[in-house]
Amino acid sequence: MAPGRSPGDGPFRKTSPSPQTGVQAGLGLTIGGGGDPGGFLGLLQNAQVIRNQESNVTTLRDSLTRLTDEFEAGRINDKFQVELARQALYQGQSRLLLLKANYQTQLDAYKVLLGLPPDLDVRISDPMLDRFLLVDPRVAQLTERAGQVALRAHKPDYALAAADLQELLDAQTGIRAGVQQQLELVEADYQQLLDNVAARERQLTALSARPEVGTGDVDASAYSVEAFRERVDTLSADMELLKNGLAETWKTLEALAADLPTIDAKQARDRLDRIHPELSSQLLALTLARARARVDSVTWQPVDITAPEALEIARTFRRDWMNARASLVDTWRLIEFNANALKAGLNVVLSGDVGTVGDNPVDFRAANGRLRAGFEFDAPLTRLIERNVYRQSLIDYQQARRSYMQFEDTVNQSLRAILRTIELNQLNFEIRRSAILVAIQQVDLAREKLSRPLKPGEDAAKYGLERASIGRDLVGALNDLLSTQNEFLSVWVSYQVQRINLDLEMGTMQLDERGVWLDPGPISGGVVVPNDVPEEPIPPAAVGPGLPNVGN
Repeated sequence: MAPGRSPGDGPFRKTSPSPQTGVQAGLGLTIGGGGDPGGFLGLLQNAQVIRNQESNVTTLRDSLTRLTDEFEAGRINDKFQVELARQALYQGQSRLLLLKANYQTQLDAYKVLLGLPPDLDVRISDPMLDRFLLVDPRVAQLTERAGQVALRAHKPDYALAAADLQELLDAQTGIRAGVQQQLELVEADYQQLLDNVAARERQLTALSARPEVGTGDVDASAYSVEAFRERVDTLSADMELLKNGLAETWKTLEALAADLPTIDAKQARDRLDRIHPELSSQLLALTLARARARVDSVTWQPVDITAPEALEIARTFRRDWMNARASLVDTWRLIEFNANALKAGLNVVLSGDVGTVGDNPVDFRAANGRLRAGFEFDAPLTRLIERNVYRQSLIDYQQARRSYMQFEDTVNQSLRAILRTIELNQLNFEIRRSAILVAIQQVDLAREKLSRPLKPGEDAAKYGLERASIGRDLVGALNDLLSTQNEFLSVWVSYQVQRINLDLEMGTMQLDERGVWLDPGPISGGVVVPNDVPEEPIPPAAVGPGLPNVGN
């Protein structure tokens, strides 16, 4: 149920018994193991995709506010850039509505699968995927609140009030308080990253030795330990700069609040115009710092096992495989049983009786008795029925033997496909991680370009040309960040689903008292005996037992 894969009736679907022999003629096969997430994990993933979309919509709304602000201030001459951001916001909102509707449909289907009525109020909640919330919507909401303050101040008939600055600076309910809480969360995520540095370096070292990296099929920089260490150090330095920058911004806003009664509305608006872009950029840097910390701290449980090793483990621990072996041996034994009916038979027959005398029913006399003895010989000349039964048992055995061999081959194929997907996801996970880091950098560059003022002596035409496509660049960067977030999440969930499938296919899956899968942790080629498996070794499968010597 967790990965959306139902075991159904089990890997074996038995055929109907043979009418001649009364035993199973063969064993049919149904093997699962699709990689698309479904069930509980699929619901969790889609819920996280919705949260990512909500963050994207909030960020697009703030970007539209910034672009509108820049256009009204005359720093952007092309209104097309503003309308482009508006169109992207509408599309993001429409997609968010669609995702929520599809999620409810999937949730109803999951409730029916569990035997629950679809109108039952059920909420799916689990912290498993919280680490993939790379862009916190709360920071985007803080940015949007700051943008609303700036927009109000731009109205010709509006004078910046002390309440506006209080909304920015209040230590309990203002934007400043929310930013401080987010700084603490970023520091906690960074500490989690530091705790996972050793595990990340081991994984990168192992992946860098893969043949795909050596042959250049994938970019080796995605698996560079040195690049990872550099990102960790750079993030620490950027966080320190961010904290210092925010401290300066709060001081500047406090100075504005102190001077507000003594300056006119235009001066207040101009000073806020100089502060707001810096604050908005710092809030974006705060968002991206948390995304960088989280994306680099995510690890995956190692799976280091070959297909032959996994097959031997499945041969040893799968109960259905044991039952299949037993059924095959029963079919083989029935051959010898039916062969006995083809042999000659010699029977010794002995019978007798003792009679009574007169009318007395209990007056038995030996003289009035008889004793008979003889031999009965059944020559093996006519055995039509027995011969047909024997031949049917030979056919049944061959069918069962081939079905058994097909089952083994299909299990092997399934395990190879699962392990191949796991290896692919391990490589692809780091590629998706690198793609997110690139998307974060693109967003940072686009917002930096938006916030950069005209420098003294700089060519205004060149400055305008640089900002001619700022709206398209910003919207594209935000959409790329959303796409890479969802792909990063999808690869991790797929990897987790394949680990569950591998544990199930090998027959080593363990459940707790609630029926929830117990994560075995790292999976390697060493055979770990589950708690409920006998310690005695299970004999290997006899895929081709010889026929008994039954003659012709």
